[in-house]
Amino acid sequence: MGGKPPREIGNYLADEPAKNGNNFLNAAIFAAAKERLANREDGDVIEAGRLFENMLTSQALCFNLFLPQAKDTKVATQIWKAVLPEIVTEAVVVKVEHSPGRGHATLGTGDHSAFDAFVEYVHRDGSLGFLGI
Repeated sequence: MGGKPPREIGNYLADEPAKNGNNFLNAAIFAAAKERLANREDGDVIEAGRLFENMLTSQALCFNLFLPQAKDTKVATQIWKAVLPEIVTEAVVVKVEHSPGRGHATLGTGDHSAFDAFVEYVHRDGSLGFLGI
């Protein structure tokens, strides 16, 4: 079309490193990220290219930090009890790119946005709470 060739941008991995999972801290997180994409929430807007290739995207950061917690709530509990000892007694569930009630007019946020990470926990008083990140 006579346009310029696409320019390389320094925060994007080349194809091969992206395919090898180099945007993730380890192979287990890379596998969990692929699994999360294969089991998408209704209406989620995770962009696979951005997740696997862009080293500056917050999605990759949250997948790296929170998918291990999603896979092991005992670890999540240890982390969140240390971070918020006066509040958290147990992490019940951890999700990435999660929106409770996505798009529903009266549930959750009521729009199509999502929390980068969502931690449901048991409060010291026994009630349920959540952290939206």
